[in-house]
Amino acid sequence: MQVVTDTIMKRTDNMSRFNPADHYVVSLAERQMRSMAEIRSLIMQGDKKSEFSGWKVKIDYQCVDAAGLPYRSERWCFIDKEGRQVYKSFELPIP
Repeated sequence: MQVVTDTIMKRTDNMSRFNPADHYVVSLAERQMRSMAEIRSLIMQGDKKSEFSGWKVKIDYQCVDAAGLPYRSERWCFIDKEGRQVYKSFELPIP
């Protein structure tokens, strides 16, 4: 997440030249904020560790957003032991 923040700060000169029309920065910031909210909700649930209950899978991908700009992300999924149900998932942006 620090890499995302550093990228945003570099492109906006530490927010002194923020341009709301810069779709890349706005999209990256939105995805970062959404990721942080999802991570906070996972932490706040405070589930205790116990015996093995499933799998944690990371998927790296690249796609194109609605404005036509390509972006990269990681999708983390928490899956049951049998691999049939996704319990939780969240996305982390990659600048």
